[in-house]
Amino acid sequence: MNVWSEGELCSYLNDFSERLTQRTEEVHESLRSLSSSTSGICVALENATNKFAILSNSQFIENRVYEDEETLFEKSCPKPGI
Repeated sequence: MNVWSEGELCSYLNDFSERLTQRTEEVHESLRSLSSSTSGICVALENATNKFAILSNSQFIENRVYEDEETLFEKSCPKPGI
């Protein structure tokens, strides 16, 4: 190898190093953005799960109240005998 080709090789390796470093930083930023988005989606999913649980509990209570009202109505109004 002569001095000229060693200089070209050194220049190429420096350019390659800079491109690799830049690309690595871009990938790192993309991963950080993906992580942030994933965390936001996780929170939204947990909120939806909690809302469904609240709705389920609310409907259970409403059904229970209706059943208790029907039982009280049946006890206070006896059925006519056949």
